[in-house]
Formats: sequence, C-alpha cells, structure tokens
Amino acid sequence: MKIFFSTVRNPHFATITEYVERALRGTASEVSFFDDRDFILPGRLHKGPLASLDL
Repeated sequence: MKIFFSTVRNPHFATITEYVERALRGTASEVSFFDDRDFILPGRLHKGPLASLDL
C-alpha cells in the first residue's frame, strides 16, 4: 500500500504528527511524507489571489 501523509510540523514542540509519522514508518507500506511549510508561499495565497494566475 502507498501512503502520502501531508501535514504541517510545528518546530517548537512535538505534536500528534510526529507520532503518526513514526507509526507509519513502522508499517510495511510505502510511505511518503510532505510538510506544507516547505512552500515559500502559504496555502491561503495559493488558493486565493494566485489561483487565478496559475496555468
């Protein structure tokens, strides 16, 4: 099974995200992780004014 786990990590303290990632790594599944903070612009800008400019 392939799993794509998208989340936002908080660098200041441990959250449920770290526990879920650790549990998913322990499975026999193929797991990919994605941190939404990797984008330069926040998601609200992607969905808002910039969405009309996207090709």
